[in-house]
Amino acid sequence: LRTLSSLTDKEKLSGALTAFAEKLRQTLGFYSGVNTQDTAVKRMSRKLDRTRVIALVGITNEAVRKLKTNVNLQLLTTWLSSQYRRITWQK
Repeated sequence: LRTLSSLTDKEKLSGALTAFAEKLRQTLGFYSGVNTQDTAVKRMSRKLDRTRVIALVGITNEAVRKLKTNVNLQLLTTWLSSQYRRITWQK
């Protein structure tokens, strides 16, 4: 969330979100038995279940699609932060 607030350039934000989505996809692969040495992937797999990871991938991809339109970056990052929080904190 801190990283999102510091990104004020559409291309940088798009790159960061794309990289995050890739880590999430790697986490899904790890759940399926794909071996990895990536500590971020292992940490996410311990903290999040598959359903949440899939939801995070969907929201992240939606944000990347919205970046291709004339969207206000502050509003997008605020929306995205709230969606991440909702997904990761829901019971």
